[in-house]
Amino acid sequence: MLGIRLISILQAYEARFTIRLAIDNMPPDRYSSIQDLPFRLSCYAAEVALKVYFDDVKELVTAKVSLLLTPALSGEDRLAKCKAQERSAALARWSDEEFPLSYLPGVLPNLLQAVVEHTPAAFRLTSSTLGRKPVTFFADLILKQCKKPQANRKPPFIQGGNFLPVARVAFQEICSFAVQARIPPSETDKFVVDAVTTACEALKINHVPWSRNADAQNGRPSTVIVHDVWLNLGATAQPPLSLFRQDSNSSIAIQTSQAMQVSDPRAEWSVMEVQLNFFHSVLHKVKLPVEWNISHIHGTGVPPYIADAYKYVEDTYNANKPLHQLAIIASIICAGLIPDIFPSTDKQTPSNPRQFEEHLCNLDWVTQDRKGNAEAGPFITMVSGFIINMYEVTSVISRRTHGQSDLKAWFNKHSMLSYLCDSL
Repeated sequence: MLGIRLISILQAYEARFTIRLAIDNMPPDRYSSIQDLPFRLSCYAAEVALKVYFDDVKELVTAKVSLLLTPALSGEDRLAKCKAQERSAALARWSDEEFPLSYLPGVLPNLLQAVVEHTPAAFRLTSSTLGRKPVTFFADLILKQCKKPQANRKPPFIQGGNFLPVARVAFQEICSFAVQARIPPSETDKFVVDAVTTACEALKINHVPWSRNADAQNGRPSTVIVHDVWLNLGATAQPPLSLFRQDSNSSIAIQTSQAMQVSDPRAEWSVMEVQLNFFHSVLHKVKLPVEWNISHIHGTGVPPYIADAYKYVEDTYNANKPLHQLAIIASIICAGLIPDIFPSTDKQTPSNPRQFEEHLCNLDWVTQDRKGNAEAGPFITMVSGFIINMYEVTSVISRRTHGQSDLKAWFNKHSMLSYLCDSL
């Protein structure tokens, strides 16, 4: 009895170390769409625990199937040995999968081939008589087992597996995150289930091994997980409410900082974060957007006057001028067309100026395979810079036009923009 107790203590210690080490080293891109930090950490804690469950499932299936295949693999029947070798190879492929409980095309066929002894009549997994359940059913069972002081390994926990001690620690960590997020005690269980459910979705858990189906001879249903009965988790479930929580400290801080940044005329802003129908929300900005950068026009052979033209825009930009507003709006439209933003060269330009408008309207927009053609920054810079320089009377280009100076390099560099601006 003392030995069992000692093993339990060691398992709990190892589980706590595993969970906390993983949380401390959570990849920055994991659950990055979740702004609520306590809930994000909770999802990752659940994911770490569920990956231990993956190991338990793989060990169960591998052990059982390998045991069944041993006689055929060591026997003299060549046909039986060949079939056993095929099943063994499928088992190895399935065991190497990152998402072993998914219905992905490369995963499920290998599991079927490994587990099911193929007959012409049937080639499918035995389904649990519980029928199709939502993934929240799976999460609820994990929660209930973790809350019991001395829980036995009932479904979904596998006999001899390591998932139960790790899940218990993950449950405790998630509860502590719920406290940090100021979740009311009455809603803590829901917070835990939401975290587990979100992790299940990320890990593509579509089905799980289950206990044998009850029949009249067996009496009470078994609680021992087997390798050849599976529970489908495809029933529709309500999305985790915690994903939409907006009252945590981190969410409030993010919303407040965004509001402050939007309201400050001198604060940086991004064109790519502003929809055209909300452009009025940035009309007070006195700075060019963060995508605007004069470095986009520098290059080999660019005459100094072109660099001066963009420096003029950078120095004189005035968001209160309608022309400057129009230039930024046009650049947003062009950025939205990326990468199909270049005019087709298949059609010949008409010599009659009266036909030019119709010619533009009928042009196809195509993609050109050039470096930087899928980046918004160069188009934001060049479209707005081109418009302001062409129509602002004090601009470098306007002054060179009036002085009849050479502008060949300017129009060579901006020939495509002429089509764009005329089309807009």
